[in-house]
Amino acid sequence: MPTKYIEEIELSNGLIKAAVKIEKQDFWGIIDEEGKEVTPFQYEEIIDFFEGYADVKKDGLWGFVDDEGKEVVPCRYKEVYLFREGYAEVLKDGFWGLVNEAGDEVVPCRYEDIYFDDDFECYFVDGYAGVKKGGL
Repeated sequence: MPTKYIEEIELSNGLIKAAVKIEKQDFWGIIDEEGKEVTPFQYEEIIDFFEGYADVKKDGLWGFVDDEGKEVVPCRYKEVYLFREGYAEVLKDGFWGLVNEAGDEVVPCRYEDIYFDDDFECYFVDGYAGVKKGGL
């Protein structure tokens, strides 16, 4: 492995997140086992893959990349939570919504909270998602 990286951390899917220093700031990217770049070194943070997607932070905002390095959900959210059964919870302008694997907001960001089912495994039960709006 080349030593041009200041840090390397193996991810759960066999890929590696690595950091480089650019103008006194560390930037993260994802490389494969041979050192080939899977994503550019443009992220402030990268969280490990879960269900095929990694959380990435760029310019202070979060999104997701897939294991091929494609930014499937652009970095435009203040917070994101892991994908579960094809959906991820995202926070924008102080409100929560859900995005799908294509990056579409399938539940718009206008809710105070979004709830998991009783087993904390999915957002939808029989086609419905539990949400909180207006304190209810």
